Amino acid sequence: MRINSYQIANVVAYLFHPIFIPCYYIFILFWRNYIPGFNRFSSAENIEGAVMIIVLSCTFISFIPLLLMLILVKLKIVSSIQAKVQRERSLPFLSALVSGLFGFILIHKIVSVPPVISLFYIGYLFAIGIALLVNNYSKISIHMIGIGGVLGSFIALSKLNHTIYLPELYLILGLSGLIAFSRLRLQAHTPAQIGFGFVVGILCEVYPLYFI
Repeated sequence: MRINSYQIANVVAYLFHPIFIPCYYIFILFWRNYIPGFNRFSSAENIEGAVMIIVLSCTFISFIPLLLMLILVKLKIVSSIQAKVQRERSLPFLSALVSGLFGFILIHKIVSVPPVISLFYIGYLFAIGIALLVNNYSKISIHMIGIGGVLGSFIALSKLNHTIYLPELYLILGLSGLIAFSRLRLQAHTPAQIGFGFVVGILCEVYPLYFI
């Protein structure tokens, strides 16, 4: 069976859906030992706390918004999980913002959260809030906000840890290009909407992390 560029773009759009990107990022932080006390080499107590953060974050950032999105699709309020129509996007954005905010509050009540994770969460909430606001006037690429946020986080981590994570930065830039291609190939966004989303994602994560 021959696979064309449209099919590849569609797979990329689902694989790197913005609902999943924050969970990928948090798990990578844990697995790759970027944050002291939040990695698989930590003490048993710290690992237990880290696992709690990962599970709760994925629940409130990914699982609940995804479940709500599927309900909206089932009720025909939203045409698809990709929410291609501008007027359909506000409700999913709002549900993701409320779920994320509730998760942020709950996690901080239950477990000690590293400042980097807290500020990443704040950047995520700011990004969703900006997307919700902008959506009143124009579409913005949430896919690019997601991957831009990951890039912004690694830029800030490079400064905080006094280490330039070149392999990670190159990989994220490559994925950013792939996701941008996907959104253009699927005709989901204009180049301006893609670029604007990417910049918003970067700034929303770089700015708060610089306050550590």
